[in-house]
Amino acid sequence: MSPSGAVERLERLADTLVADPAQLEGESPAEARRRALGVIGKALEGATFAPCDEATQITLPLVFD
Repeated sequence: MSPSGAVERLERLADTLVADPAQLEGESPAEARRRALGVIGKALEGATFAPCDEATQITLPLVFD
């Protein structure tokens, strides 16, 4: 994130998200996975943090059951 507190870049270090076909309503597992990752990305891109003196890196482990 930038010194202003805005998110500058998102990077996935690992991706093990798997859609459960039994819970899908007319979507393929690949479409559901792509949509879920898009929602997560948009939410994180819009996040803001307190300003700081220099750029900062945060690693978030997201686990879904």
